[in-house]
Amino acid sequence: MVRSTPFADELEQRAQTLVAEGWNDADAIAALIEQAGSNTDQLVIASRCAKLGGAWMELREQNRVVRLLEAAASGEPIECLSVEQEELFSLIESWASMNGDDAFTVLSKIEPRLMDLCSEMKTTAENLRFNETKSEDEQRTEWLKYSLDIPKKLMSLVGEKSEAEGVIIRSQTAFEFVLTYFGSYFFRIQAHR
Repeated sequence: MVRSTPFADELEQRAQTLVAEGWNDADAIAALIEQAGSNTDQLVIASRCAKLGGAWMELREQNRVVRLLEAAASGEPIECLSVEQEELFSLIESWASMNGDDAFTVLSKIEPRLMDLCSEMKTTAENLRFNETKSEDEQRTEWLKYSLDIPKKLMSLVGEKSEAEGVIIRSQTAFEFVLTYFGSYFFRIQAHR
């Protein structure tokens, strides 16, 4: 388990800022080393924390943050990306740049059970809304229990545990996207209850 420190968090944030501002590798590494001073262990912690969640393996900017921190910590030159990594980043970034509905359409064509889950959510909400034998509180409780199972259902459809084929559908980026997408879908349904 990686435990961060406030100083490691500052170093990670600084690396993110340097990447966002377009600093070249040498100057960015020098800035990180200067900020860290003799605390190179904090650069190691920052690089480990930057890897949490897996986005660094799929998104070019987050990957560069990790590589800059690692280079600053080790004193070695920054590691270059492979052709395969470049292709992966381009593919995922192209998909991630789509608007939400289009991105969801792409995923649901790869994994049709995502649309089934949308239909199931809508049907469940309607069944609860029109169930006159239950109080409003009972309906809300049942809906909440149902909604807590959604992430588990999504894990088998999208992300590293997906049974579907394809880089995008099996990515952490896609999993985080569908969690957000289904969360907003949940609230849209909830608003109509």
